[in-house]
Order: sequence, then C-alpha cells, then structure tokens
Amino acid sequence: MAFKWALPTLHRQLFRTLINVNPAMGLSSYALQYKECGDPNVVLEKVEYETCEDLQSDQVLIKMLAAPINPADINMIQGKYGKKAKLPAIGGNEGVAKVLKIGSSVKDLKVGSWVIPIAEDGTWRTYGVYSEE
Repeated sequence: MAFKWALPTLHRQLFRTLINVNPAMGLSSYALQYKECGDPNVVLEKVEYETCEDLQSDQVLIKMLAAPINPADINMIQGKYGKKAKLPAIGGNEGVAKVLKIGSSVKDLKVGSWVIPIAEDGTWRTYGVYSEE
C-alpha cells in the first residue's frame, strides 16, 4: 500500500506546522483536504485557510490536539465508505481538540476544555470554529 508511509508524513506535517497570527487577517490554519475521491496519496493536499477569530455568540474556536488515521478515514477518501463525503472535504473522523476562545453566550464550555469535534467537518485540521452544540 503506497499510502502506508506517505499519508502519515502528510499528517505529521499538518500538526507540526507553525501557526501564524495576523490580527487583521485572523488565524492561519491548515488542513488535509480532498476535492475528489481516490488514492489518498494523490487526492489529499495540505491547504491553508483563515479561521475567523470574531466568533458569533454561540461559537467556539478550537485547536486540534490529535487526530488519528484509521481505515474508515482512508475508505472515506477513497469513496468506499458507506457514507459519502460532501466535497471538498477535510479528512479525519475522530480527534480531540482544546477550546481556545468562546462566544459570549457559550455556557457549557470553558477556555481550556477538551472536546471531540463533529466528524462531518473533518478533524485533520489545525483549527476550527464550531457551534457550542
């Protein structure tokens, strides 16, 4: 299997990437994204995007701490999993993240809380903004 070594290398690069903060532009984030299904070595690409730090009242900003690579992730990318991803998609279905910032009406989470993000949004990312729900 060709992706046995290449995919973990991409994964390590994602989580070792230095963050860049520009107050005028927001938080520079990275993710492993695919725009079509196929061989993960071919279709996955590391992309940079801006994560808005101006949260709505019910939102939280998270930093991914860990996100494994498992067979279901590979099957999703290949298009062989029971559920199809809405493309373009960020890889990863599992992970743990730390809350960095909360919106004004967030009640059940605190800065520093560890959370499990929604799988549908992809966990192979450095940062994300989610609803408290």
